[in-house]
Amino acid sequence: MEGNAFGKVPMEIIGLDAPKPKSISDGHWAEVYCPGRQGRFVTHSAPNNTDGGQGKLISQPFAIDRRGVKFLIGGGSQATTRMDLLVDGKVVRTASSEDLFGVTERVWDVAEFQGK
Repeated sequence: MEGNAFGKVPMEIIGLDAPKPKSISDGHWAEVYCPGRQGRFVTHSAPNNTDGGQGKLISQPFAIDRRGVKFLIGGGSQATTRMDLLVDGKVVRTASSEDLFGVTERVWDVAEFQGK
């Protein structure tokens, strides 16, 4: 983890995948509303309804052992808010989300990189 965007641990989502409840104060909406998520935790860069943080999350290296990579991504469609797949140190796939709150499923065809 680099930068100041993500806090120290993933955020636990305590609510349901339903539209943002009108009774939740703006300071806590991210804790109860994350449509499309799977599981109880998300990595979130705006837990207090602020967009000022910047940073990177970088995974440990892993082997590509399947023809596809499926993931959930949020954060908007800006070029600066994205996920990159690096193979041999080069960006080979990039994805952004949509300009909606929540996460969107993306799938990359990575058959050409199997074994790397």
